[in-house]
Amino acid sequence: MVAAKELQEEVDKAGLLNIKIGSAKGVVTAEGTVASSSATSWQKAQQWFDHRTEGALTLVNGVVIKEEKAPSAIAVEAVWRGSSPYVVIDGEKYFVGALLDDGWTVDRIEDGRVLLSRDGRLAALPY
Repeated sequence: MVAAKELQEEVDKAGLLNIKIGSAKGVVTAEGTVASSSATSWQKAQQWFDHRTEGALTLVNGVVIKEEKAPSAIAVEAVWRGSSPYVVIDGEKYFVGALLDDGWTVDRIEDGRVLLSRDGRLAALPY
């Protein structure tokens, strides 16, 4: 469904990493969690959707506001974004897929941020 795809793009653009958009019979669904500090961004995305669809589609909101602890103070020292991207933390190289000491996994490396995952959740570390 085009509206679901567009809402997912809007959610991603807002940096709401833990919200997944889907669709079912005549409705668009939203599942996941958002930190209370990002709740306003989620509300704006919902308003954007309502305006975009002019009320023709229902958004079933299953997003829960939850305080998520960010990865403990992880200091990114360097990032290599070449053919085998990696991040340097405490003098050690961690390639995509590597498990960090605190249970977070290097999910992917993007322009300006490293995405870590744990238990199905994502966290962004800016660099």
